[in-house]
Amino acid sequence: MEGGAKQLDIHAGAIKSSRVKPQLVNEFATQHARFWCSLAVLTSLMLGGCRSDFWQSLARVPSWPIRPTPQPNSLVVPLQADMLVSTKEMTPVSAAPAELAAAKADDPAAGGANSPSTPGKKVELGPPSELRETSAKVPTSPKLELADVTDSVLAIFPELQIALLEQNVANGNLTAALGAFDFNLRGSTINQPVGFYENYRHALGFSQNIASSGSTIYGGYRIGAGDFQPWYKERETNTGGEFAIGAVAPLRQNRLIDARRVAVFRAEQDLQAVDPLIRSQEIHLIRDASIVYWVWVGVGNAVDTHERLLKLALDRAKAIEERVERGDLPRLSKIDNDRLIAQRQAKLIEAQRKFEASSIKLSYFLRDTGGQMLLPGREFVPGFPELVLIDREQLADDLAIALGIHPEIRQLDFEINKAEIDIAAARNLVLARVDAFAETSQDVGSRATPLGDKSPLEVELGLNAELPLQRRLGLGRLAASEAKLRQAQCKRELISNKIQVSLQDSYSAMLNARERIERSRENLRLALESLEIARNAFQNGDIDLIILNIYEEAEANAELIVIDAEIEFFIALAEYRFAMGTR
Repeated sequence: MEGGAKQLDIHAGAIKSSRVKPQLVNEFATQHARFWCSLAVLTSLMLGGCRSDFWQSLARVPSWPIRPTPQPNSLVVPLQADMLVSTKEMTPVSAAPAELAAAKADDPAAGGANSPSTPGKKVELGPPSELRETSAKVPTSPKLELADVTDSVLAIFPELQIALLEQNVANGNLTAALGAFDFNLRGSTINQPVGFYENYRHALGFSQNIASSGSTIYGGYRIGAGDFQPWYKERETNTGGEFAIGAVAPLRQNRLIDARRVAVFRAEQDLQAVDPLIRSQEIHLIRDASIVYWVWVGVGNAVDTHERLLKLALDRAKAIEERVERGDLPRLSKIDNDRLIAQRQAKLIEAQRKFEASSIKLSYFLRDTGGQMLLPGREFVPGFPELVLIDREQLADDLAIALGIHPEIRQLDFEINKAEIDIAAARNLVLARVDAFAETSQDVGSRATPLGDKSPLEVELGLNAELPLQRRLGLGRLAASEAKLRQAQCKRELISNKIQVSLQDSYSAMLNARERIERSRENLRLALESLEIARNAFQNGDIDLIILNIYEEAEANAELIVIDAEIEFFIALAEYRFAMGTR
């Protein structure tokens, strides 16, 4: 025993004395040079392979196969800026200069023909103050139509721009989820220059997760030289280093779906759900803008009625005064007419205030290309268009269309898709985890040991298995996901019922308003006939001014009743289109 211990000490001393020889320092430098040359070659090969179609096909994630979704249409409608004034503050349209602002067709900020408008593409939106302005001639017939208001909403309304930016958020989340299938490079260098066992190790490798099967392939190069502890001899390689490649393939859990693919599938659903989200925002804004617009049109026409009624009293004031001076009429007639003038002026002031209020509300939706609100004047008020007639057959067809394309229905469809993805992920967690692996390696260069045990090709095969006995993680998530799926299905049914009720109610309101319009127009026709007879009777002295006022008030009230019925009809039409999920 003493001899053996002494022999071991002598051998250790020989090793320690050999480490300080200059030739070993040169060998250390040579090994480093060989490693860095191999590192450069392997890096160039892997970077070239990373750009190849082969590696891209491995990282390509298949889409979640649940149900086809409708293809999105254009998200941004080009702004028709014929009626929009370029200002830096809320400016009355009635005071517009000869030059009006209009966006060029290729201006993305103005929603031109070349503007980004489809999901999956990044939408660039700047603040309104940065939008470009151009000019256009004033139209010869400046009447503000509903299309001008809706185009302004779709092109520049800030709330819609916020919804459009959700597309960029969803694109970013999808890109982040796809990061789990990036081609990965890794490297390390570990050196132990001082100590009993002096050695160095360098390694460079790659790995690629395969999206179609959940497998992972990996490979690389490593070199280890110097003196290693007897229990770490696997760290040592031949002088040329070791090349290795291997793969890990799941056989049960994570084979069809795993957390990485779940993240991609959900991100894809979120990206596709952006379009119905924007559509929903659009139809809400258009519904609100349409209601405000038709009220503005109705109030503007009502002001015309009150002005005309006041003008009647003002026009006959001089004639009544002359007849009173001649003694044809009593002085009380002049007092009554002056009283009617004051009364109608008060009603006109009230009507003008309502018009101003409706104009201010409309300016919230009517904007120029810079995003500044516009205050439309009286000269831009049009008349009501022809009534739109919808029969019951069209109602049935529209209901079927609404249940298929309504944005809220489509949003819930994507929620159902995500719930089904979560169910598949939970069922995956219930399965046992069984992974097969295979690895082969080959050392190159001179032998590192006298036995040459590093030189032969090595192949390693095996299985890893794991199964939690209670499986509570998977079972709990499965129960929660199934409950969320039922919730989404119930919400979809509820929304479908609401759409049906809203569509039928809007149709009923249109029928009722149309009948009111027909009866009101007949009432107006009769009121005009009565007024004409009353005017002739007043000129002949058969009736007094009080009786004539009754007929004039009746005619004006008949006009206002028609206007109210027309407002109600077109508001019902806006609600009908909103219930259909269309613009």
